[in-house]
Amino acid sequence: MRLILLPAFDGTGAMFEPFVAELGDAFEALPIAYSERGPQDYDSLARNILDEISGDQPYIVLGESFAGPLAYRLATGDPDRCRAAIFVATYLINPSPTVLKVLGALPARAVSWFVSRPWVIRKIALSRQADGAVARAIAANFGSVAPRAIRRRLRTIGSLGDLPERSVAVPCLCIQATNDKLVPASRLADFRSLCPDLEVHQVAGGHFVIQEAPRECARIVKRKFS
Repeated sequence: MRLILLPAFDGTGAMFEPFVAELGDAFEALPIAYSERGPQDYDSLARNILDEISGDQPYIVLGESFAGPLAYRLATGDPDRCRAAIFVATYLINPSPTVLKVLGALPARAVSWFVSRPWVIRKIALSRQADGAVARAIAANFGSVAPRAIRRRLRTIGSLGDLPERSVAVPCLCIQATNDKLVPASRLADFRSLCPDLEVHQVAGGHFVIQEAPRECARIVKRKFS
């Protein structure tokens, strides 16, 4: 089965490498990279992703952080192919309105500088136990992305309004980080309300839990779907 991996707001797909390595040959993993050009709103990105995975082959979609609303759109909008959805440390409505409002108002280069500092990543997006190499790798990855694309994607998160109404008909898995400082634990209720067939697992780590604990996240996904 294909496993479509939708990344955080870096949009590169590169941060999935340790997770993919832990999956082994359980899935045909396909990390998606978002184009830095063109619209960065969720509807436009979802259309681009569907164009990229054209064909009739079924798949499971995994959305990390920024990509939760994208995974939701594929799960509800591509019922003939999407067989399951995995939501990792993510949300369906704006998780941090004040923070995103401030970041969205800053110059693009200032935002890029902020999110590409290892100490910032470690402070707000990882647990205290995280390996320093993980923070450095994540920061370097964000530093490789065009500043304007980063800011536009942050504004896309900030534009999320009310909870969508359409239920997800396919089986869903939610991986929630135990020390997520960016997405309130209360947002899990949104997935419970829209995903009748939902399994929830908590994994020790910060917001970038799939990078901090790739082996545990891979174990959960393989046990559920392989």
